Amino acid sequence: MIKYALYWLFLLSLSFVYAQKDSVIGSTKDFSFLIGEWNVERIYGPKTENPRNLKGTLKCEYAANEQFVKCTYNFKRPNKSNAMDIVYLNFNGIYRRHESLWISSAWPIKVLMQGNIDFMEEELIHTSKAQFQITDTVTEYVQSTLRMKLYKALFVRDTDIKTSKDSVWHFHLREKAVKISD
Repeated sequence: MIKYALYWLFLLSLSFVYAQKDSVIGSTKDFSFLIGEWNVERIYGPKTENPRNLKGTLKCEYAANEQFVKCTYNFKRPNKSNAMDIVYLNFNGIYRRHESLWISSAWPIKVLMQGNIDFMEEELIHTSKAQFQITDTVTEYVQSTLRMKLYKALFVRDTDIKTSKDSVWHFHLREKAVKISD
């Protein structure tokens, strides 16, 4: 009888350890480095003959009882209204993924990206991916990598895209941001 009790106690302790381990995989607080105001430059088609540069701002703050980080991008565009992106970021404990929901005034499709944040020595690396239909027959694939040195108030995010019609990845966007206030 004591053997069975010890066995069940051992199994219970293992389940507690694994439950604790699972609960610390990630957190919405992993995005706290974004909180504040930033100057941002986006370069569309950075390795093409005619890259397009947009300069703007980024403001990030906690939202919905700190369950999300809400970031608002605002870019001036020549001869057009400003382009605004609103991004909600969080850690989804059900899927065990860091997520970002992108809503843009310049793009009608809402995009949910999922990925991970890894801390490598003195660098934070946020990788994410998404796929979505852009027409009845074409799917777009997006992959993004944000890199930030932990001791610097700047980050660079590179985004690649491809479609189901053209299976070649294209370097679509480089975003550079410098923090101006907390």
